[in-house]
Amino acid sequence: MRKITALLLSTALCLAACAGGTGTDVQNSGTQAVTGAAADGSTALTGETESAADGEIPISQTAGSLSEEAGTSSAVTEPPPGSAAEETAAAGGPSEDTKEEETTLKFVTFNIRRDVETDGANRFEYRQPLILKKIREEQPDIICFQEVLEEASDWMREEFDGYYVLSCGRNQGLDGEQIAIAYRCDRLSLISLDTFWLSHTPYSPGTRYGASAYARLCMEALFYDMQEKRVIRVFNTHLDHKGELARKNSLIQILTKADNEEFYPDAPVVLAGDFNMTPSSEEMKVMEDWPQYTDLAKSIGGTFHNFGKTSPASKLDYIFVSEGITCSRVERWDEKEGDVWLSDHYPVCALLDF
Repeated sequence: MRKITALLLSTALCLAACAGGTGTDVQNSGTQAVTGAAADGSTALTGETESAADGEIPISQTAGSLSEEAGTSSAVTEPPPGSAAEETAAAGGPSEDTKEEETTLKFVTFNIRRDVETDGANRFEYRQPLILKKIREEQPDIICFQEVLEEASDWMREEFDGYYVLSCGRNQGLDGEQIAIAYRCDRLSLISLDTFWLSHTPYSPGTRYGASAYARLCMEALFYDMQEKRVIRVFNTHLDHKGELARKNSLIQILTKADNEEFYPDAPVVLAGDFNMTPSSEEMKVMEDWPQYTDLAKSIGGTFHNFGKTSPASKLDYIFVSEGITCSRVERWDEKEGDVWLSDHYPVCALLDF
C-alpha cells in the first residue's frame, strides 16, 4: 500500500508539472534538497548552488536474475534472389526501406542544453528553429530530452505538432531543470508513468545522494505501441556531473527498479540519457552486472562537443536496450547552420526493432 501511495503521489506531482504548474512542495525525508539559482555558463551543468558531500555509502547491487548477454545489432538486408520478398518488391510492393519505417520505432536521446547567456549565438532561442526543423524532418516516435528548462518544455508543447510532452522539474517544488519525454500520440499510448528521484528516498522530490551536486531524477514511461501491438518501457535520466559514487548508485537504482517491475515485467527496456561519464569510467562497470543490456550508441563516437570546441567529442550519451530489442541503424545528428548547432551534445537517433 505504501508503494502504491508513493507511486500515485509521484505521478500526480509530475502531471501537475506537465500542466505547467510547479506543484506543491513536498517535505523531503532527511536528504538536503537543492533550490534554483542563476546559471553561470560553465560547460558542466550550471544554474544552481552546489553543495556536495562525498563519502556516500554505495547502495547494494541487486541485479536479480540475469539473462544471457544480448547479441549484436541486426541490420536490414536485401531479399535473396527469387524470394517472395524480391518478387513483391519487383511488382511495386513495399520496399525494405518502407517496411523499416512502418515496423521500427525511431528513438532519440537529446541533451538540448539549457539556456545560458554566455552561449552567445548558441543560446537556446537561436537554436530553436534548427531544432524544430530537425524534429519535423525526422518525426521520431520517442525523444528523451535532458537539460530542459520550463520555457523549453512550454515551447515544445506549443510547437511539436502531434506530440505529447511529459516533463518534471528536479527540485523539491518540481521546478528547476527538467527531464522530458516527447512521444507521438498517433502511434503510442502512455499506460504508466513513474517519476522518481535518484536518492535513498526516491519519492521525496528534490532529494539526492550525498555525493551528488544537484538533485537528479529519472522518468519511467510504459508505452503501448498501437501500430505494432506491443509494450515498451523507457527510462530517461540525466546523471550527476560531479559525484562519481552518485552516478554509480543512480545506475544501480534504475536497473534494480527495472528488474523488479510487477506491471508488464517482461516488457523490453530502453534506458537512455546523458550519463555524464565516458565508457571507460569506473562507475560504468555497473553495467557489467546487467549483461542483458546493450549500448546501441557504442560505435558512433563522442557525443559532447561543446558547440564544436571539444575535439574529439566525449561519449556521454547512451541508449541501452534490453534483450528483445535490436537496432537497424544508429546515428548522431550533427546538423548546424553557420555557427549555430542543435546543442552542445549530438542527439543520438536509433531505429529499434522488436
